[in-house]
Amino acid sequence: MAALMAGAALSAFSASPVSSVRWLEKDYDFGLMKEVAGPKTGQSRFVNAGRDTLSITDVRPSCGCTSAVFTETPLAPGDTAVIRYTYDPAMRPGKFAKHVRVNLSDGTHASIAIKGNVLGTPESLSTLYPVEAGMLRLSDAVLGLGDVTWGRAPMTFVNAYSLSPDTIAPTARTDVKGLTLKQSDRKAGPGDIVTFSINFDSRAVGRYGDVEMPVTVSDGAGGEATVSVRAFVTPDTEYLLMKQNGRNPGADLATDVIELGEGITGGTLRREITLRNSGDGPLEILGVSCPSEAFTFRTPAKPARPGRGMTLKMEVDVSRLPSGPFRIPVKIVTNDPARPVLTVSAAGIRGNDK
Repeated sequence: MAALMAGAALSAFSASPVSSVRWLEKDYDFGLMKEVAGPKTGQSRFVNAGRDTLSITDVRPSCGCTSAVFTETPLAPGDTAVIRYTYDPAMRPGKFAKHVRVNLSDGTHASIAIKGNVLGTPESLSTLYPVEAGMLRLSDAVLGLGDVTWGRAPMTFVNAYSLSPDTIAPTARTDVKGLTLKQSDRKAGPGDIVTFSINFDSRAVGRYGDVEMPVTVSDGAGGEATVSVRAFVTPDTEYLLMKQNGRNPGADLATDVIELGEGITGGTLRREITLRNSGDGPLEILGVSCPSEAFTFRTPAKPARPGRGMTLKMEVDVSRLPSGPFRIPVKIVTNDPARPVLTVSAAGIRGNDK
């Protein structure tokens, strides 16, 4: 019996206090608001429905975009308290959903949900959504995934802001094998934001090195823009170690700078990049990448046996090189698990074509 009484007392002691307030208005919807109009204020009210005096001890908005003021005097039973909150829409186009936490002197708290939709100014939209796509503005023209290990499937996204005064149906499409697209909403009203998620399966793309994949985003009424998804696919070194079963190649460069000359003009240059296999397994070139369209490469047909060299042939269209001094990286992907990516710089000075 004593144990039961002790348990009951403990339960009563540990129970959360019960709020003694009655809300007259709680959650608030700002609706459609214009960024150019500046901050907008809403309010919530509650009545002290208890028998004791009550105070608001603190009000905390969930982010710095919202400020709040509140009734600071003690509330006798039957008194009404007001919490006013102001949302600043500057540089925040699109829908928002925030919370304002209200802490009371009786140990309870409440959470006020506020929401709205901001019509952005041309200045904020050009900064946050710089890419035009008809009645949409996109957050990015290039989505860089960086280095992606073969077998991984990273995800990225692009946001589309609707400029349309009516409801539209944005879409995204791609012909690239290895990209999967999803969107957060099928329709968008004025000021709405649709998020397009893009999943990249590195196994499906079928090559190593630089990969650039176009995704077309449309407003559903003929306006569209292309977003470029970029990645550099590298070998899975653990897979190489397992596959090669201890007989691993070693890729060594004869030089890490290929000199193309000074004052070069017109025509085509031909150079060779030499690698030597310092390991004890066959060395293969899996891919070659260069950011300049002036370069083309021809990889050797056969792997290099241990102790042997191999030659990567390079042709350079001088007319497509930048004017003046240049230093352009060439990345070579091999099956060397210790150093799968080697970088050679092609350097020179292009003269003035006559």
